Amino acid sequence: MKKPLRPLFLLMLCLVLTALPATAFGASSPTTKTPAADLRTTMAKLHGEHAYYTIIAMQKRFDNAPDAAAAMRVVTANSNALTTMVSDVYGQTAAKNFRSGWDEHVALLMNYVDATIAKNSNKRQEAKSALEDNAETMAALLNKLNPKLDRETLEKHLLMHEQLLLQSFNAYVTGKYDTAYTTAHKAYVHTATIGAMMATGIVKQFPNEFKGTTTQTDAAYLRQQMGQGLGEHTILSILVLQKAHDKAPDYANAKAALDKNTAALTATHRNLFGAGAAKTFNEQWNRHIADYQAYLQATLAGNEAGRKAAKADLGDFVATITAFQVGRLPLDKTMTYQANAMHGAHVITAIESYHNTNYSKTYEALRIGYNHMWMTGNVLSEAVVKKMPGEF
Repeated sequence: MKKPLRPLFLLMLCLVLTALPATAFGASSPTTKTPAADLRTTMAKLHGEHAYYTIIAMQKRFDNAPDAAAAMRVVTANSNALTTMVSDVYGQTAAKNFRSGWDEHVALLMNYVDATIAKNSNKRQEAKSALEDNAETMAALLNKLNPKLDRETLEKHLLMHEQLLLQSFNAYVTGKYDTAYTTAHKAYVHTATIGAMMATGIVKQFPNEFKGTTTQTDAAYLRQQMGQGLGEHTILSILVLQKAHDKAPDYANAKAALDKNTAALTATHRNLFGAGAAKTFNEQWNRHIADYQAYLQATLAGNEAGRKAAKADLGDFVATITAFQVGRLPLDKTMTYQANAMHGAHVITAIESYHNTNYSKTYEALRIGYNHMWMTGNVLSEAVVKKMPGEF
């Protein structure tokens, strides 16, 4: 990769302080909208999604939660999407071989959970050893498909991916919840890095398919980072509401993870627009998170007036945050409003369906909401690049 993945606020600091050469696609001005940037964003999104969904599924399986099967289904849905990408690039036979190894990776993680439940240390070690073998096998498979991807580097990253997932799970089991969520964030960022690395290899392997564009531009990097931060916000928002609903012992720790995400997004606004704008953003962003929590508490209390009040305030937030965004960036007001409203609708749907034990709908809303916020990141990042072309 051109540069290591860093927190979004550090990226923005560099973008604001340093004038970088423009990279264009068919034009003299920089843009996030290139075929290579499209692939980088999509692969980072899918790989990051895999990490968080797997961690959630492992938690639910360990707890024997009623939504464990539904949580597992979104892991499978993500695997389906990854397999389709492999098929599109390398064909059905390659996709079949990839899927076999990927499914084994997921199954071994769940075997580790089951061995933990059974307090069987031998089975835990067997699963861990088999995961290491799987990383070696998958690295060899991917390197054979694409020699532009270094096998040893791939294996190292896949091993780290597995280690982070197990570390997060082990911390959850032992009640070290801060570590569980800090490591979950690391796993998300690291796995998205793997996706971006693989996209870079594919673009190098098939340059004509990507019209000579590259994943290695500052605009493409920004696009990935903005989607990544907003996507994580969606996952953590919905998970925090589940934990609050269930009065789970790790609620405060999950909420702290969400607050760290908010702090990173706030720092981005500070570096782009100054301290005053950052303060306004932080107040409004925390307001909409509080609206979700108020809606949940009113739902638990059977308080319809409280539910309506929370939704009304959320609607006001949508109007306010839209005005904030279009006042600073070249964005279409109607489309921006609709995008913000859709985000709220996805989270509300996830709250209601979880309370009503319609878990399939909960996780459908989670996955749609996650993908939607990456699309929002696409739009916002392009607006930033257009607003500040000299920085890219």
